[in-house]
Amino acid sequence: MRAAVIDSSALINLTHLELASKLLFYFDRIYVPRQVQVEVNRRHRFRHRLNKLYQTGLFHRCACANAVNVRLLAFELDEG
Repeated sequence: MRAAVIDSSALINLTHLELASKLLFYFDRIYVPRQVQVEVNRRHRFRHRLNKLYQTGLFHRCACANAVNVRLLAFELDEG
């Protein structure tokens, strides 16, 4: 299975360009981490679009995260 984790910038831009569904050609499953869900819903009122992506079966909510990896990445990136 080909899986990926998407961040908020990529999710917003691919959806805006109507290319998010085309990721099906490259991946079987795309995980949207909890913090990405929070960020795109808060800043971009993106909830409706995100729910439509979940309905495709390609995008999946991901609530689990390795706390150590999240803290390490926080030095380089924001949470979303």
